[in-house]
Amino acid sequence: RPSDGSYDPATDPVVQVVRMVTPAVVTVTTQTRSLGVFGEQTQRGVGTGFVVRSDGLILTNDHVVDGAEDLTVTFPDGRSAEAQVLATDPEHDLAVLRVDASNLASVNLGDSSEVAVGERVVAIGYALSLSGGPTVTSGIISSLERTIQVRDPGGDFGSSVRTYEDILQTDAALNAGNSGGPLVTLDGEVVGVNAAGSAQAENIGFAIAIDAAKPLIEQAIAL
Repeated sequence: RPSDGSYDPATDPVVQVVRMVTPAVVTVTTQTRSLGVFGEQTQRGVGTGFVVRSDGLILTNDHVVDGAEDLTVTFPDGRSAEAQVLATDPEHDLAVLRVDASNLASVNLGDSSEVAVGERVVAIGYALSLSGGPTVTSGIISSLERTIQVRDPGGDFGSSVRTYEDILQTDAALNAGNSGGPLVTLDGEVVGVNAAGSAQAENIGFAIAIDAAKPLIEQAIAL
């Protein structure tokens, strides 16, 4: 911030992107039931999603909702609604949810094939399930077309490994709870779905390219 007081948040591109996109970013809360030594146990999970159509379609990660029996979406204004999984694409770690709502704030989807290494981006999500609104981090696109492997503890035979291709790498900080949130350019267009951070390194996060999500969204619209 300049010492002469000339800084104006209204003209800061990151601030503008946050104000534009945040109304469409939601918390996704899941409940999963399983049988344990002491009977039925309920596990709660929290991730992020974002509205892609004003009539109630929400995009998130498949691993956020996989196996969930109850899904609740909470909007930035505090309203909550039950959600159902409409379509999934585990190969790309994507899922589309539907809530019974209309006139929702929604995002603009960009073209991830046009993203450049070094381009500035903003990540928005409910990191660590902290109260008080979403967490915002900013950085750049660090690399394109990455292939990553992510350990999935919930496989049919215990822990398994999922492989994802054509991944965007960013140095915008991603933490638990960020999964399913948008990665946004300074034009306010979503180019990725935040999916994972690296526990072995600092400032390395990964997002599913938004172009991979577009066929799934179209599939969900047709249902």
